[in-house]
Amino acid sequence: MKRALGLILLTLAACTPAAPLSGPEAVVQAIYKPLVDSKGEKGMPLEEMPLSDDLEALVARAEEAAKGEPVFDGDFAGNCQDCTEFSDLKLVLRKDTGLAAGRAGVEATFKLFQKEPKSVTWDMIETPDGWRVDNILSEGIDLRKISQEAIDNGVSSEIDDAVECLAYLDLATAGAKAAKPPQDTTKLEAASAAWRKKAEGLLKPDELAQYYASTVAVYDDLTPSDLSGAAGVCVDKTPQ
Repeated sequence: MKRALGLILLTLAACTPAAPLSGPEAVVQAIYKPLVDSKGEKGMPLEEMPLSDDLEALVARAEEAAKGEPVFDGDFAGNCQDCTEFSDLKLVLRKDTGLAAGRAGVEATFKLFQKEPKSVTWDMIETPDGWRVDNILSEGIDLRKISQEAIDNGVSSEIDDAVECLAYLDLATAGAKAAKPPQDTTKLEAASAAWRKKAEGLLKPDELAQYYASTVAVYDDLTPSDLSGAAGVCVDKTPQ
């Protein structure tokens, strides 16, 4: 009789559904739902994930800096592109030491393709609106690092554009004034002032002076035709 009762209890235990997840694990579970339901064919886009305000602003700045170029390719939850055969999702609240109050790490493990094991760590932060994603980390992926690199590259590109246009315009202005008879340089000088203001907002005075001098030295050998064409493009792109 006792043996039969034990078998009944084991059977009931096996049939009892696992307690629903809560807190940060529940938020991550909801992010994975599209991947689970579609077996990897469809994931949740980054813009639909519940990101913290700070991370959302960082991502937005990265996309703006990229000027239309793709920054966030692939599926961040699955750490893959063209994911297939998604299975065996398990979520574990990490017991990392040193995490500040209101922060948690959730590790997601799963399989893709031909049962290839994968893992993604979700850095979570508690906010007045609930738990939010503050970073996504996995092999080769760090969402915050990717975002910051895109911003830095965008700033670098802006610096290059500003100093190059400043050099083109000043050289073209000098050439126009030296022409016989001298040419009208009103547009060139106005554009140069605007580009200089932009450059001054991106570089320290000594950095700007050094970069400007080296750029002028490089472009000083351009033919008048090439210089005029480059300066014309810079006039058309004058910062507002």
